[in-house]
Amino acid sequence: MFKGKHAEMELDEDDSLPILDLARTEGFEVFAERVDQGDEVAQRLLDEWGVDDLYTEKGYQAWFGKVHGVGEATTPGELLVALDSVPYKDDGIVWTALARLLGFPPGTASAEKILAGTVVKHVMDADEGVRDEIEEFFGAIGEDLDVYDLELARQGGTAILGDPATDEPEVARGRLNDKIRLATAARLKDIKDGMVAGVRVNTAEQRSLDRLAWVLANLKSSRECVAVVTLLEDEIRLFANAADAQLAGDFKRLFDAAAKGRQAASADISALFDEMVAQKLEVRVLKQGKVPDDILRRGERRLRKTLDYLASLEKSWDDLRVMTHRAANGMKIHAETQAGDVLLRQRAAALGEEAGWSDDEDLEKREAALRDKIDDGKRARLTRRVTDAKIAIGISKLCCFKCWLMIRALRAKDISIAPSGTHLKTYPAGWPAPASLTRPSLLRAFLQIPDDPKKRTDADEYLLNAMSTTDGRAAIISEIVRYSDKGQMESGYESSEDEGEGGLTLWQNYYGDGGGVVQPAPVRKPVKKAVRKPVQKAETTPTPKQLVRTPTPRKVVEREPAPRVDDAEPRPPTRVTRSSGLRLPEVKDVGDPPVVRFVKRKANNQATPKSDPKKRNTRKKST
Repeated sequence: MFKGKHAEMELDEDDSLPILDLARTEGFEVFAERVDQGDEVAQRLLDEWGVDDLYTEKGYQAWFGKVHGVGEATTPGELLVALDSVPYKDDGIVWTALARLLGFPPGTASAEKILAGTVVKHVMDADEGVRDEIEEFFGAIGEDLDVYDLELARQGGTAILGDPATDEPEVARGRLNDKIRLATAARLKDIKDGMVAGVRVNTAEQRSLDRLAWVLANLKSSRECVAVVTLLEDEIRLFANAADAQLAGDFKRLFDAAAKGRQAASADISALFDEMVAQKLEVRVLKQGKVPDDILRRGERRLRKTLDYLASLEKSWDDLRVMTHRAANGMKIHAETQAGDVLLRQRAAALGEEAGWSDDEDLEKREAALRDKIDDGKRARLTRRVTDAKIAIGISKLCCFKCWLMIRALRAKDISIAPSGTHLKTYPAGWPAPASLTRPSLLRAFLQIPDDPKKRTDADEYLLNAMSTTDGRAAIISEIVRYSDKGQMESGYESSEDEGEGGLTLWQNYYGDGGGVVQPAPVRKPVKKAVRKPVQKAETTPTPKQLVRTPTPRKVVEREPAPRVDDAEPRPPTRVTRSSGLRLPEVKDVGDPPVVRFVKRKANNQATPKSDPKKRNTRKKST
């Protein structure tokens, strides 16, 4: 490749940048060739860098850092240009050197992790040009782009919803101010009176997510309400009013049963149903210690349809991560509000904390961010990231009035998630407000105060003035927390009877007392009229003929109850744990975030390059 001796480099004692420009233009191999040929200037540069051999981690680190200026501010495009200058792009020491320069942990020293991390850091997830360049790069080194896509989904999810183990929301503080609180209560009542409770989103996909959340909530009633947030089709985040260590584990059990199929998992499904019945299936007062038949039937129906939904998705999930957010444990923040609060705080972390009351605060931050290329365009790109993440939320109940206002207020921050609907209830126990509600712009959106001054009323202006002070915002939030009013409907969902029953068998005669037996529906067919001979009495005229319908005999089939020690006292359902059939890691309760992984494909984690590193004699020449 290299013929003859290169012209010697000339070192400018006052400025070494032209020499570095020449090295960058010629490339890594030409520079190494100069060292081999005894080029004095090239050797002096190596001495300044403290490098004896370019083909080492220290050599690559010096090359990328000194010649190409690679550092934590390097963009994906600049990184690919630097990589293009070295011959062995899949060499492990190349990525170890880059990890040190870019500020990545040593365990992330691989092409897919570093490139995905750099793309997420610069919020360039949806930049088609960058993706095309990365696809070309992976093709050049003979790697599958799917490995990069999975890592991008993994790191992108963390950027949007954060780390569930370290997420610690704060409950907003409140102070009393009667006049402001009265104005706030009046505003909330006006909003509520203008709304109608009901379901807003009624698609099959939305109902499936809601059912999944409902089943998880009813496997342990102390959770009260569960929210299931899906994103990027490869990640699920679980929230609950009172999350517990078994929440992700229960999802794993549902997934196992779904993957095995109805017939193979019949015992597991029966055990899951028993656990749900033991939690009363949202029935507050049992009659004679039993859940009503219609509730049993609804519970089994939702369980089986949830398993069918998970089974349909199992085929498309190559690497599914399931994480439970438990940092809010004990705060009783409603599950869907937790999810929205997490998104808001991650947005604030990416863009900088909200400065204050100024309506121009976002513009001021944007102008400041333009000073650094990393911050340029963050707002627009963050919005696109949230959109491209395909976020969907399923909730085990309809939203309460205040959670609905919170979810709607997120749109002011370009975060759009759509729950099914609201029952418009409020609760006397109060609604724990997240700390993100203290942000003036979000509070303004929560109370639905118009942005256009011409559309505001005097009451709107009064509340806006109150929001301009810390004490005023605290008084408003205090009233939001305590405000209570009746709802228009029950909090549970109506079952969608148009989706079939799915072979329900467990609820029938559940308690072994003959209840809940389904009789076959009568078939309306013409019935021949039977003629009964008239009964005549002595010395009387004959009575008219009578037509009598002969009832069709019905065969009653009952499940044989399991043997019981005491038939008078039904044995309570017991929790049954069985092997899942899939080799999945256990869910940990402490330490790392509780993550359940469902992996169908082996990741390509080759630590060695596809080609042997070129061996060159680049040792310092003896004089």
